[in-house]
Amino acid sequence: MLCFLKRVLPFTLTLVVGIGIGSLFNLFNAKPQAETGAFRLESSYGTGGGYRSGGCRERYRRSYSATVRSAEIYYQPKPSYTNMAQKNYTEGDVTLRVTLGADGNVSSVEPLTRLPYGLTEEAVRAARQIRFNPATRDGSPVDEVKTITYSFNLD
Repeated sequence: MLCFLKRVLPFTLTLVVGIGIGSLFNLFNAKPQAETGAFRLESSYGTGGGYRSGGCRERYRRSYSATVRSAEIYYQPKPSYTNMAQKNYTEGDVTLRVTLGADGNVSSVEPLTRLPYGLTEEAVRAARQIRFNPATRDGSPVDEVKTITYSFNLD
């Protein structure tokens, strides 16, 4: 038993001390969490590894918060089924990447998933007719990219 303690005790003590010291350094290097609904830009000046990295030089941090509001879609038409898709009993989803412009118009539509027989084109046509209030950052309208999925189901 004494032989076992002589072998295990130094290893255990080294492990515990190492974890304690590692936790202590991690505490000093931890970065602050960003608030929800705001973004934070951080910059550091001086030499070394950056903000809160230790060392003897003084660090400065500038942080900017912005009020960001997402675009509000108030009209989103449903795409129509094409005759060919109905005859072939085609069902599924079309996923689109839509850029909602700062000017209040849909500026680009890119299909991420497609369906045959003109259903993708119908989904793109419907997405171009979306009406919305643009996203804003600090009260100024900005572009926003959203992913929209149209489901085609035969009833």
